[in-house]
Amino acid sequence: MLGNPLGFVYPEAHTADAQIILDRGGAVVSEFHSRCEMQGNNFLRRNRIIAGLSSGTLVVESAYRGGSLSTAACALGYFRDVMAVPGRIGDSMSEGTNLLIRDNRAAMVLSPTDILSCLNWDLLPVKNKSKGLPEEPQPQPALRLDSQQQRILETLNDCGNLSIDDLADKTGLPASKISALCLGMEIGGLVRRTPGNMLEKL
Repeated sequence: MLGNPLGFVYPEAHTADAQIILDRGGAVVSEFHSRCEMQGNNFLRRNRIIAGLSSGTLVVESAYRGGSLSTAACALGYFRDVMAVPGRIGDSMSEGTNLLIRDNRAAMVLSPTDILSCLNWDLLPVKNKSKGLPEEPQPQPALRLDSQQQRILETLNDCGNLSIDDLADKTGLPASKISALCLGMEIGGLVRRTPGNMLEKL
């Protein structure tokens, strides 16, 4: 998806990548008329389409007012999953991603497995190269829950999908505390986020 009219690729350094996409049967698409002038906000307009076409949006790095945050906002508006990679506190290029996580607008991603879990995608078992047989999945260590996490799981089990604020009302726990607890439970595979930024017990 281009942020410029067809006929050229901007930045020009990506021209070779566009040709590879075409050679492999893909398509290079633009919503801009051939006589449209190049403007910076064209890329923000383009990103809203990318957010709508994608199953989820992963923000790897972003400043406080980075363009990636606009794409994340579009994805949330389309009820798509939004994920973010946390960065060092004080790093200006991680401020945007850290705020997404802090404000409960994005799931924290620490590994590719977190992305698969957030999108609820299952991978096929990997075949054993020597025998041609599927490898048995390795058992995961059980996550030890404290009383507050257990209360959250029981509430989700009884009431179904709930938002952070609804969980706060039903459990009596502060919303900020619930948000922090649920991040750990997401990584542990006990809960996941659903469209609309709701939480679901797995």
